[in-house]
Amino acid sequence: MAHHKKIRIRGRSVKRKRHRKSKRAKERMEQLNNDNTSVLLEELQKLIDKAEQDMAAMIGANLYKQKDGFTQEQLYTYGGRNDSVFTLALRPGTESYQKYGDCPTVCFVYTQVERKALEENSSALNNNPFIKAKLLVPCNGQSENAAELLLREGIKTRDIEEITVLPSRDENNTFQSKEKRTLNVMEVPFEAYGGGRDIGWIYGFMCKKKKDGIGFMPDDEDLYTAYRFICDKEGMSEEERQKVIDKDGHIVMSNVGYHYLKWGEEAGFLGEKDKELLSELRRRKVHERFEVLKDELKRAGISFNQFRGKYKEQALFFLQRLYSFHDRSFNILGKHPMYMDYRSFVHIYLRHVDDVNMGEQLAQKDKFQLFERDVMHMIDHVMHELEKDYQQFRDANPDKKYRRTGKMAYYCLGDYYEVFVDKDGRLESFYKASRKDC
Repeated sequence: MAHHKKIRIRGRSVKRKRHRKSKRAKERMEQLNNDNTSVLLEELQKLIDKAEQDMAAMIGANLYKQKDGFTQEQLYTYGGRNDSVFTLALRPGTESYQKYGDCPTVCFVYTQVERKALEENSSALNNNPFIKAKLLVPCNGQSENAAELLLREGIKTRDIEEITVLPSRDENNTFQSKEKRTLNVMEVPFEAYGGGRDIGWIYGFMCKKKKDGIGFMPDDEDLYTAYRFICDKEGMSEEERQKVIDKDGHIVMSNVGYHYLKWGEEAGFLGEKDKELLSELRRRKVHERFEVLKDELKRAGISFNQFRGKYKEQALFFLQRLYSFHDRSFNILGKHPMYMDYRSFVHIYLRHVDDVNMGEQLAQKDKFQLFERDVMHMIDHVMHELEKDYQQFRDANPDKKYRRTGKMAYYCLGDYYEVFVDKDGRLESFYKASRKDC
């Protein structure tokens, strides 16, 4: 009996050993299968990533993926440095995802100080968890004020799982470039009717602006008064009519009278006496501008005679503009006027346009990285872009000067521009911000 019992115990031991071996073999097989599956999944993911990168490359874009997010250095070197367009895939459930949706398309925004720091050391901002951006294309899931939040608060870099970087702009329009900028300016052909017939649509357009409460610069206000006298004299009060014709029936020698007579000349309605009056008003206008030119030269430390003798080409440039320059309005929809007059023009061009530079006289002034032909296009663009900000500022600060300087300098095509507008809406100064001071 004892021997039989021993055999039974031994049998159980053998079975247990066989069971353990079988279990281990099964576990090894499962582990082997899991390893093979993981390898296959990894290989499959690599193929998917490669296919996505190839698709992005077809449109000249680059695709980057990182589950734990990106650093400021990576975002700058991957395309932020060149103002590239980024489409971001945000990690679901994050605060950034809730604010900006799953795939916002943006251009990253840097102050001049930040750009300079990044150029010197690309990891300089890595301790900053947020990066500010300009929203380019709205997408589903964004909060109503997503664009404002992106500029004010920014997006958390670690919430970005994937980025598609679209082709950069021209290389010479980057912050680090020393070359003159190239602007893509679209010239829209326009033919006037001539013979004074344009007054119909011009006056109609000005009436609509008046009705909509859009602010007029002084020259436009005078033009409107003159054209209203021509088109709607009966609708004017006696006080308004006397801005054109005085009590004695004489044309007022003012800018309003100038616009009134100028239209009469175009329409062929002027007699000899009125032609003489118009010539006199033109002489006055040129004389006033000439005094402005002399005053601005004096402020720059040079007399007009010295200027004309030493800088003949520059003198000719400004003298020609005595006749050809027209005041420019920058507000399209706002009730507060914002504009550039001849003094603005002389002040800015004399100091900051390299093509009409006075050599050592104003050598310390920062010059536009633009050809002279493009300077006015840039001023127009920046001022129109600032219109909404200016209107909000002017509503809250009716008697203060508007400034965009330092961290608030406006960035465009590689340069930062500082802007000063007086309380009446006249552009006082506009120039490229110095890199030495940032």
